[in-house]
This record gives sequence, structure tokens and C-alpha cells, in this order.
Amino acid sequence: MQRNAIDHRLLQLSQYALLLIPLTCAVSRAASDVMLIICAVFFLIHSALMRDGEWLKARWVQAALALWGYVLVSSFFATDVDGALGRSAAWLRFPVFTAACTFWLLRKKTMHKKLILSLSIAVGFMIIDTLIQYFFGHDLLGHPPVETATSLRMTGPFSAPR
Repeated sequence: MQRNAIDHRLLQLSQYALLLIPLTCAVSRAASDVMLIICAVFFLIHSALMRDGEWLKARWVQAALALWGYVLVSSFFATDVDGALGRSAAWLRFPVFTAACTFWLLRKKTMHKKLILSLSIAVGFMIIDTLIQYFFGHDLLGHPPVETATSLRMTGPFSAPR
């Protein structure tokens, strides 16, 4: 298979994963994180395959990577080095995902429109789910409202809202 064909397939799969992020976020933070990681990893593969490191020249990317480096190094001075190191190493997915969206995934207006549609569907689902919980006592996933000291708090599709 040619490089361009592989790259095109990576782009398609990453775009599907990007469109699934809002929808999966409505029901599972872990699933949306997996979609985000797929986009980031495929972007790194795309960059290596196409020998495209131009995105690394953007100042905001450099600043984000410098911040990540700082967080990673500071982990060695934490009380729980293993925990801090694991969290800080995993944080790299965010600037890489953002670069993937900026320099690769959202280049065409049609992807912008599809992402807005995906976000709209996810928000619509959350609104309906929360209203169902308000009127019937449980949401579509079976979660009851969370009682606080002063009132009930709707969870929407999440069992323990932050």
C-alpha cells in the first residue's frame, strides 16, 4: 500500500474518531478519551509517514510541549512520583490532539459542520436525558439525581457529576 493511501485511511479513521468524541463523552469519559488518543496517535503516525513536522514550528505547540516537559520533570519531585509521572506523561495526548485538529483533521469546512452536528446531537441527548431524570427520577442510563445539602442535582448521563 502506498504512503498516501495509508495516510488517507488514517485521516478517515481519525475523523470518525473525532466525530465520536462528543457522542461518547455523553455516556463515558473513558470512551471519549480513547477516541481522543486514537486521533493523537494517528496524527503522530501521519506526521512520521508524510515526514511532516511543520506543526512543531507553531509557537503554541512549542509552548504546550514545554509546559508538558515542565510537568513531566516536576513529577520527579512529587510525593507520589509514580502517580504524578503517569498523569503527567498521559497529559501529552491533549496538545497532540489539539495539533491534530488544527493541522490535520479540521482543515475542511465540511468537517467543521460535521463536528458541530455531532456536538449538537450530544448536547441534545444530554438535555433530553436530564429532563427525563427530572420528571421520572432516573435518567436513560438509570442514574438518580445526586442529593446535595440544599437540593437535588441532575446528573444527565453521568453517575457522579463534578
